Amino acid sequence: MNTHFRDADEFFGRSVDEYKKWLLGNKREQLDYVLLDLIKLSRDQIILCDLHIFVEEADLITDPSRIAFMISKPENIVDTYCNRPDHKPFSDFIHSATDYEKAKATCEQTLTELNIEAYNYIKQSNYFWVERDNSRSVEDTAALVANHFGWHPLNDLSIEKVDKGTDLANELLSFIENCSWTEAKDI
Repeated sequence: MNTHFRDADEFFGRSVDEYKKWLLGNKREQLDYVLLDLIKLSRDQIILCDLHIFVEEADLITDPSRIAFMISKPENIVDTYCNRPDHKPFSDFIHSATDYEKAKATCEQTLTELNIEAYNYIKQSNYFWVERDNSRSVEDTAALVANHFGWHPLNDLSIEKVDKGTDLANELLSFIENCSWTEAKDI
């Protein structure tokens, strides 16, 4: 998670295999932190967490009724991702590469190879899933997920992003600083 890259050219200049290995390692490293955050945050409230997780990992930590997969067709995933207003920093970063088309192609191939099998597996699994669809509003998509979880009315929910350096992020980091998953799971 703490790997530093000089610029977009170094980040996207890796081979597809190196990029995939780095992404998978990052995801694995972050999952324990996310689970610890969820334990702490869900003590007295409902928590909705947006994270990257494979069905095999989900099977280990919960049952299908507690997860909703938000999926996208793996092709053109970079354009879909970059066109989201909440992902403007990534869009700016990939566009800062000296050869944007090459950076985009590397990213597309990496993400497609990582996601095509999972995408198909999710669609055939017992998990609830919603595919991103430009004909449906964010509110309509949120209503589908809310209905799956039995959350009514939807306006009782609030969505907050935990940003680095905020009081909540610092509190969560302090909470997990000296914990392991086995120590924290009973909290």
